[in-house]
Amino acid sequence: MIQVSNKQNGKLVHLKYEGVVTHDDYQKILIPKLKKAIKTSSPLRAFCDMRTFEKIESKAMLDDFKFGIHHIKNFERIATVGDQWWMSPLIKVSNLFLRKMELKHFKSKEYKEAQKWLDKKQS
Repeated sequence: MIQVSNKQNGKLVHLKYEGVVTHDDYQKILIPKLKKAIKTSSPLRAFCDMRTFEKIESKAMLDDFKFGIHHIKNFERIATVGDQWWMSPLIKVSNLFLRKMELKHFKSKEYKEAQKWLDKKQS
């Protein structure tokens, strides 16, 4: 399941990933809401709360990849928060390819630091 909310006049998008994330979550919730936010407030900053995230369906992973490729320029900074062992290495590898966007992973105990990092001015 994914919950999406906008803050700071739509510039900040808060994404909460819970349990199993499905293809329907992407098609019916995430993608339509992100497209709407992009239309009104691009470039966006995204806060991805993944503390209760368990897994993602393969179709949803493909949705994520396709959306990301087409809309990478619409994001200036993304913070992920969670304790999944694979998140930090994935973010490090992603940063090798994402030169114009800042992407950073935080552990669950660093939740407030992630929020502060998203709020700071672009360097």
